Amino acid sequence: MMAMIWRRTAISFAIVAVAAAVSIAAARADNSNVDPVAVQTLKRMTDFVSSLDRFSVHSENTLEDQLDSGQRVDIDVGVNVLVRRPNKIHTERTGELVNQDFYYDGETLTLYVPSDRVYATLPAPATIEELLDFVREELTLVFSDIRPRIP
Repeated sequence: MMAMIWRRTAISFAIVAVAAAVSIAAARADNSNVDPVAVQTLKRMTDFVSSLDRFSVHSENTLEDQLDSGQRVDIDVGVNVLVRRPNKIHTERTGELVNQDFYYDGETLTLYVPSDRVYATLPAPATIEELLDFVREELTLVFSDIRPRIP
């Protein structure tokens, strides 16, 4: 149960990690099929976000899933992310199947899911960048593989 909750929480991390990932992908893009104007636009965007001491992101997402019967089900999820560098994140996810808060303060990583009466905390690295590595390596979460399933 806890592993599933942490996996779902990692989606919130993914939003924060997108700017870094896009920047790396843009730097590595040497494929002739990639529009250089698009790469330059992404680089300007990620450079701007990287220069900010604090920022927030709001996202409304629809997760698509398919039941064993073949029926497609859409799940709406809203995400609010507040970031203050170098070591503060608050993420709030609300939707049809999930209501959870995630807190990172440079010392601990905390997950609160009131609907499931879950409160979990563990020691965490000192910076956001180290936290992303920690989540990927120690919690074995891969952002691109995260896909919640309908119970």
